[in-house]
Amino acid sequence: MIAQNISTALAEVGYRGAVSTISAYGDTNKIPHVVQHALNSTGISLNHVPAGEKP
Repeated sequence: MIAQNISTALAEVGYRGAVSTISAYGDTNKIPHVVQHALNSTGISLNHVPAGEKP
């Protein structure tokens, strides 16, 4: 559903090409595995980027 919503939003602003890959970047250690699986099943590729340290 998320990938479909993104594709629909792009079409509404005039994008007419195919959307083949949607990638998301973030600290996946903070996302429950169930949620990661659900996002992957919608066509969204999750990419782990470690969280930065705060000063």
